[in-house]
Amino acid sequence: MSTDVDTAPAVGDSERRRRTRERLMDAAFDVFAEAGVHTASVEAICERAGFSRGAFYSNFESKEELFFALSDREVDKTLARATDIAREVFPASAPNGEDVAEVVRTMIQFVRGEANWHRIVAEYRLLAMRSGDVATRYLDFTRRLNERVGDMLETITLGAGLRFVGDIRLISRTLIALSSAITEEQMLGGQSTDGRETEGDPLDFEAIVAYVHLVTEPAID
Repeated sequence: MSTDVDTAPAVGDSERRRRTRERLMDAAFDVFAEAGVHTASVEAICERAGFSRGAFYSNFESKEELFFALSDREVDKTLARATDIAREVFPASAPNGEDVAEVVRTMIQFVRGEANWHRIVAEYRLLAMRSGDVATRYLDFTRRLNERVGDMLETITLGAGLRFVGDIRLISRTLIALSSAITEEQMLGGQSTDGRETEGDPLDFEAIVAYVHLVTEPAID
């Protein structure tokens, strides 16, 4: 049975609003993954979250606005986890080629595990191709994603005694595109997206490792 946000436990308005938004985004993630962004309805999201349409529209103007709020949240979580993974894998001493390859392998396995998110973003990219309004917001999302991935990459490599050679934004964009293309191809081919080794993984892995080696060098003070 749906409940309006006004029936939530007596907490501060800002905290109540934050919890409501989080529950709506959690529900939207599941519904988008199951039904698709275009097909998913506000009603289905509200039903999954246990809220009324009034609660939805008091927090988001539209399904599209919810999607972009969800996008920002998922990017935050993914980049934070990817950074932690890289720091865990890199040795305390100066890394060598094998260390860099291991970090790339670990992070690729983590990203491949986000299959539902890949499906959601891929569908929204198609919607953006058909709508100028959606395209404007989608391009802004990809620009911000590229900037944040670039910042993450610089933080990781500097902490490991490495630095990128060239424009970090271009490098970031290339790595995002390469990783996304490989993941989508494996999903279409029915390969595992949970990090397990599958046929085709070695070449995909080597392609990204080779690119990382081309664009990094030891940092020298």
